[in-house]
Amino acid sequence: MPGLIDLARPRLDKVGQLRYRFYWYRTTVTIPDQPHDRATLVIKKARYGTAVWLDDRPIGHHYGCFTRGVFPLGRLTAGPHHLVVRLGTPVTLPPWVPWGEDREKTRYIPGIYDDVVLWLSGSPHLENIRVGPRLAEGAVDVAVDLVNVHPTPQTTTLRLTVREAASGRLVGQTTVTGLTLGPGERQTIQPRLTIADPHPWSPEDPFLYTLECATDADQETVRFGLREFRYDRASRRALLNGRPYWLHGSNITLYRFFEDPERGALPWDRAWVRRLLAELPRTLHLNSFRFCIGLAPEFWYDIADEAGLLIQDEFPIWGYDHRWSTQELLQEFSEWILAHGNHPCIVTWDACNETHSGVLGTRVIPVVRRLDLADRPWDNGYDLPAGPDDPVEDHPYKFSQPDFTLARLADDPGEQSPNSGAARDRAVIINEYDWLWLQRTGQPTTLSDRVYRRLLGEQADDPEACRRLRAYLMAALTEFWRARRRAAAVQYFCYLGYSRPDGETSDDFIDIRRLILEPHFAARMADAFAPFGVCLDFWAPDLPGGRAHSFTVHVLNDTAAPQAGQVTLLVRRGETVLAETTAPVTVAADGRQTLSLTLPIPARPGPAEVVARLSPAAGGRPVESRRKVTITGPEGRGPLGAPGPAA
Repeated sequence: MPGLIDLARPRLDKVGQLRYRFYWYRTTVTIPDQPHDRATLVIKKARYGTAVWLDDRPIGHHYGCFTRGVFPLGRLTAGPHHLVVRLGTPVTLPPWVPWGEDREKTRYIPGIYDDVVLWLSGSPHLENIRVGPRLAEGAVDVAVDLVNVHPTPQTTTLRLTVREAASGRLVGQTTVTGLTLGPGERQTIQPRLTIADPHPWSPEDPFLYTLECATDADQETVRFGLREFRYDRASRRALLNGRPYWLHGSNITLYRFFEDPERGALPWDRAWVRRLLAELPRTLHLNSFRFCIGLAPEFWYDIADEAGLLIQDEFPIWGYDHRWSTQELLQEFSEWILAHGNHPCIVTWDACNETHSGVLGTRVIPVVRRLDLADRPWDNGYDLPAGPDDPVEDHPYKFSQPDFTLARLADDPGEQSPNSGAARDRAVIINEYDWLWLQRTGQPTTLSDRVYRRLLGEQADDPEACRRLRAYLMAALTEFWRARRRAAAVQYFCYLGYSRPDGETSDDFIDIRRLILEPHFAARMADAFAPFGVCLDFWAPDLPGGRAHSFTVHVLNDTAAPQAGQVTLLVRRGETVLAETTAPVTVAADGRQTLSLTLPIPARPGPAEVVARLSPAAGGRPVESRRKVTITGPEGRGPLGAPGPAA
């Protein structure tokens, strides 16, 4: 623990297939000989429904499957105490409780899948410490709940201290004196602290602070970053710390990975998670993820804070059940915001995936939004946005269309697709594309099989051919969405999920334990997501030979400084370059420069590749945008598509 019950020893059979209705944890906790008014058990995440007994005494029940369960134990005597925790299954939950149904999952495995802590405190004690950065003022707003469980009034002083997390340097402090709380009283104290030499948090510089809150009877420290993030309705762009910022990323479907046959204890192996979140994404130039249809253990967010990732945190709702209690949703959403709200990595709250509810945006989000002192934006699925600057999500799965090829991108402006069905004047988050999943074995999934068979024919049974095709098409689509500049975020689906023969989707790995990415995909997507990158805006499968052709090349600069380099445009067959031209390029910060370059196309027909290569003036590896073509003669067209028989 933490983990899921299929990790139990001795092993349980048929876990996740509802053979048993309940599962039990039992342990002994030893309370030190330490004065306290209150002991509190916190189970950070467990599913499905948590009931607690201490020394055969029922303590309470928490229905939430994705948020903290807090169980007050009262004042405990020193020595051993017997703790029992019971978990249910989806069928044991009341119908008014959301439980994370996902129609692309088959197993719902119970477990305590986050940390468990036991707090001892005097009175008044601290709860729900929240931090709201105010960059313009060089300050933070703080909200702290003080609670008196003592039977008599208590007077205390609240001391708040801010330090740089790495150095420990003191940069801010304040004291609130004369706070008196009656028996059972709760007060929210809201001071502002000025920060000396404020240092913003960003993916490029994930600088962190700590806030220590202390009363005469309790003390707690939280970590935070000075980071502001919003979507701008006028420009339809994301703004990070006041400047435009492009989100490049993917999705992590952790709850699907929970049913992966190779999952084991990997999600709780901190070295494995650090490589997953902090090391590998940099090789692909990813700065953001959506935690899709599932909230992660809290240490995942700690690692994301340190790595400088931008996280869209999505509550596990995919389709709305009108039997759900609005009060239960308000309770669970509040627990979610209060537990995760100090993480600078979280830049967007996501209420649901691809869902029309009519409830979340009108009766839930407006209420819980005020709990977040950082005032993050909300994604409301396929419903209308809940706030004036909230974005809309879009899932333009081009290859789900029966006859789609890259050639159709030539006349596609990259506008918001009809599937989002929401406002057309908002920033757009493309956080899913594009129907080209492969199992880790290289075989198509149940959803993508017809795509590969249409494009590759008999080669669809060849894992190497499938992998090369996926890498080529995903890179081309990524370049397309980035170059059109219509989406504030471009995040494909999916970096981590399950891999199984009967699965609808899959992820990017060929070895999940060692976290080895499929090499063709990793190479092409690293170029496609390069912050100083290039897109060859040419999508036709055929290229007439024996004449000159003009090509459009977009050079993208998603950094905060101007960039310069050289663009080389060439046509090649294998390693032989048939034609080549170069041009210098300079691109403003957060900008795009479009070039028109002409090449003489050789007359000899046959397969070829057109390549736009960008070599940065500052040095580093060149990046490429590639298009497979067939050079045609004057008599007619070559076969449609590329690479292979068709694409």
